[in-house]
Amino acid sequence: MGKKFILVRADDGTKAVHLKSEAFNSFLHVEDERGTLIISDSNRSKFSINFQPEGAVVFECLEYKSPLYLSMKSPDEVTCQPLPITESSCFIIVVDT
Repeated sequence: MGKKFILVRADDGTKAVHLKSEAFNSFLHVEDERGTLIISDSNRSKFSINFQPEGAVVFECLEYKSPLYLSMKSPDEVTCQPLPITESSCFIIVVDT
């Protein structure tokens, strides 16, 4: 079972979302243009959800001029990476009912 995140709609009227950890009640926050990713109680990065042809999605951080995409280097290491999008950047949204 993967890590569970709650998609929280940004309150600025856009279609952006924040990613909130269910286990830790904290948000993913991209700290700088290098893609340093931290877990934060107060800072919450905005991501767009970009749908891919095969049904997966990629999460693009909207706070920096150079596109940064959520990526998994291993099952325990999540980072934010610049282009190109790789297989490890694609995610399936699973609704937990």
